[in-house]
Amino acid sequence: MGRRVVKCTGTTVCPGGRRPSGYESSDRPLLDVGDYFAELARLEAASVDAFELLATELAAHGAPFALVRRARRAATDERRHARVVAALAARWGRSVQETRPAPHGSRSLMELARENVVEGCIRETYAALLAHTQAAQSSDPDVAAALARIAKDETRHGQLAWDVWAWTQTRLTEAEVGVISLDAVAAARALHAELDSPMPNDPAHVLGLPTSAQAQWLLTTLVARLRLPALAA
Repeated sequence: MGRRVVKCTGTTVCPGGRRPSGYESSDRPLLDVGDYFAELARLEAASVDAFELLATELAAHGAPFALVRRARRAATDERRHARVVAALAARWGRSVQETRPAPHGSRSLMELARENVVEGCIRETYAALLAHTQAAQSSDPDVAAALARIAKDETRHGQLAWDVWAWTQTRLTEAEVGVISLDAVAAARALHAELDSPMPNDPAHVLGLPTSAQAQWLLTTLVARLRLPALAA
């Protein structure tokens, strides 16, 4: 039987950070552990741009300085994640494909809030849960330690996303908040549909990835805690 192929979209299989506006997922097939870590490092590097942009835009829209500072700290976290995961990729004989900053212009508060909810509140919060699971299940002590640190940071980043959402709601109209809330539900349902992706070849269970059923349970639990409408069966 041949090896299964998976395309990493940023959070469903790889616990990468927040994707920047305009980011395009790689079409590179992930066949094994080395491929996985190389793509994860690429995602972590891209998330640096996402948090730097978030910090800049929060400042431009008059957000509290504490939120701006936390976004900048998150960018620093992601730089460290990218270095750590790139070293893991090299251990398995893989190099990291460079990322280019995604093009972007000045965005409205509505656009910032929508991306924050989709990328932060839904996908990054799930990514934190996934990374915690992988850290607990990985058979490799170095990988488990690296993922545990990433999971801790991603949990803080998820909380930042929810705090940004709380602040933006004070500046948006009721109708705008309603539209973005529907986007959150759509993002959760789209993520649920992605969770049946095949896994990279990992006979030693180095990656600690959950099964599709386990991953869907994690997301269903998250949705219930967030009091979002139930996912489609």
